[in-house]
Amino acid sequence: MSDGLGAGGWAKRVGALVLTVVVVVGIAAGGAFVSDQTGEDERDRGVSMAEFQPENVSVDRSAAEGEITPDRSAVSEGGTVVIDDSHSNRWDRETIEPLVRGLTRVGYQVEIHQSGDLAAALDDAKALVVIDPGQELPSGDVDDVRRFTGQGGRLLVVGEPNRVGISASLFGTSLTTRESSLTTLGAAYGASVDTAYLRNQGSSDINYKWIQTQSTDAEGLDGVEQTSMYTAAAVRVRGGEPLLRAAPETRPSDTDDATGTYPVAVRKNNAVWLGDKTFMRGDRYRVADNEAFLTYLVEFLASSDRDTSQSLDGDSNGGSGGQNQTAGSTEPAGPN
Repeated sequence: MSDGLGAGGWAKRVGALVLTVVVVVGIAAGGAFVSDQTGEDERDRGVSMAEFQPENVSVDRSAAEGEITPDRSAVSEGGTVVIDDSHSNRWDRETIEPLVRGLTRVGYQVEIHQSGDLAAALDDAKALVVIDPGQELPSGDVDDVRRFTGQGGRLLVVGEPNRVGISASLFGTSLTTRESSLTTLGAAYGASVDTAYLRNQGSSDINYKWIQTQSTDAEGLDGVEQTSMYTAAAVRVRGGEPLLRAAPETRPSDTDDATGTYPVAVRKNNAVWLGDKTFMRGDRYRVADNEAFLTYLVEFLASSDRDTSQSLDGDSNGGSGGQNQTAGSTEPAGPN
């Protein structure tokens, strides 16, 4: 039997190897040639397209400077602000830290409501903050909030446009949509936060989703001229007064036709509604005039004239409340 390694076998193998090397070298050379030609074409096209020129794609970052400086004489004497964390709210410490620091500077205490009776938590409070809830507020909680603002309590509601993400499980991956669950609370105040995000190719900070907004002539907005929002939604409040509007030529993400100066912050009586939470974060609140607008929100919350001796549930002692975590003291904080 032949083992295939005789003179004839070796000759065949060497011939096949030489042929393979020739083919590979030929392909590589041809590929290099084709790639070279394509590169020349792309360079020629790039030179003729104005939007790709460096001077047209460079971005001027908005200045990041300033601090939250609420006026103590413009707020009421001390009190408690409750931040809701009982409806699968999506915020972290970095989101609320600048707001909390501003409130403690004017002698307010901040409590995080994590579970239990919302009415009991609000009995001794001056203001309530609801940020991006993942669950709808039940009708009982909505009634409590309405009574609270009816007694002079302040309400700040912060929503977000819908966000699409990838969810992984044992059965694979799928696309999921995350939205702010504000339908029931919004209906009680004639308010809504749109599901589409706003975009602007011209008036933006870094990218088209980071839109710039302009203040209105609403009272208390001194020092606020232009702010930066980071994936914001339009806010609509029946009979409300816009505080911030998107720059001209802003479009919702779900249409190419309707441009305008959409409101992203609106106040009506004792409630303010916002369409973006990211601008409040510790790494974003100092951009443009964001810190000046956050100062406005601190003064708004701390200007409540609610008489805390009033009860929301008829219990003069205010009840035992739920699980509340204190996030700030009543003593003013230092300059940092």
